Amino acid sequence: MNKDISLIMRRTVLTYTYILFTIFILKLCGLDYFGIDISNPFILWLDKIFNNFILFNIINFILIMIYQHIMTSIIVKEKCYKLTLCSALFTFAFQFGLKKRLMVYSLGAVGELLYLFILVMCYAKINKKNISIKRFIVVMLLSFLFQAISTLTRYRYSIAYITSPSINFIMNIDYLVLMVMAYKLYFMKGDVKLCGVFQVVVGSFLQKLTLLKQQLRNFQINYSKTNKKERFETIIYLILLFIWNMFTLFCVFLVAKLNGTFIECIFILTSFWINKKSFGKPFHLRNAFHCFIISNLAYYCLNRITIPISISMLISIILGILLAWFTSKLVKTNKKPLYRGMSEEELNSKLDRIGAEPIDYKICKLYYVDGYSEVKVATLTFYSVENVKKRKRNVNDKLKELII
Repeated sequence: MNKDISLIMRRTVLTYTYILFTIFILKLCGLDYFGIDISNPFILWLDKIFNNFILFNIINFILIMIYQHIMTSIIVKEKCYKLTLCSALFTFAFQFGLKKRLMVYSLGAVGELLYLFILVMCYAKINKKNISIKRFIVVMLLSFLFQAISTLTRYRYSIAYITSPSINFIMNIDYLVLMVMAYKLYFMKGDVKLCGVFQVVVGSFLQKLTLLKQQLRNFQINYSKTNKKERFETIIYLILLFIWNMFTLFCVFLVAKLNGTFIECIFILTSFWINKKSFGKPFHLRNAFHCFIISNLAYYCLNRITIPISISMLISIILGILLAWFTSKLVKTNKKPLYRGMSEEELNSKLDRIGAEPIDYKICKLYYVDGYSEVKVATLTFYSVENVKKRKRNVNDKLKELII
């Protein structure tokens, strides 16, 4: 189960990053449909609560301490509970005293950077550890970049005119949750590359384009080998399949529109399609009609329980990912030698039976256990994608012979 949780968190951070950058590009093009609705009743209710000066500052301080703990822990490669608790008084004095004065001179971000640097250096001196300055800079840059884009994509007006405390809270809560996920992933997986911690460049865009190009080339080669009758049948099938899928999407979006969750439904659908193969083979029913019924019921339920993106974009994304995870668990895997989502112990026991080579163990673990794509496996093992596919195929063929 820990493996599933780790994969769900990793895919959540990655999907949110993809969607956030896409929204940022759309906003630059003038399409601003994802901002915070300041007339939302929930936001107005939050404003009334946050008008209580003491309560607002208590919540704000707690969030600051969580953020500080996450950043210092990743920088020093160790969970810094003691450092966070011991520095609480100094953090309070800085955030609610000195930082407000620095804001007048637009030096708030610089002051926060220097404060974290002083904390990290104090930790290094007390514990006699060497802290990489390069590591500190990279972590801070990634954090500020992600936070800035998260803010710019969600607010429709000038950042200088944000006066609502609830809007400040909402714009940062998704980001903070993602930082917690990145923190958990880092200490679950151990020391990894910093970009991998934040899951910003995992499964690079260029690699995905290369894979798509290879798939199109394979389709063209197979299409050229068929006769005219088979080509005609293929074209008719693809046209009918496209029409059916468009009709299904139309019904899903129609129900979402009637429920007032059209944009939220787009987020759910997008996150589901991005991640539907991440947890293993997608779940399919016996015929298209059954699939149509179940799909519409599933999205109706998800649209009913999700919340507006003006409050959180993360909830809709998580629901789409959980749908992909849940449907992958419905796939019957007992007839297959190897399947996505199997345990490492089960994999090793099967590979031991055929006397597999060490590279086969590594490739199969990355693909079947860890859930990486074939492109990512090829990158990690320094093999070509075709070679990875060939080795997987050979292992499965040998296991099938044992079953027969």
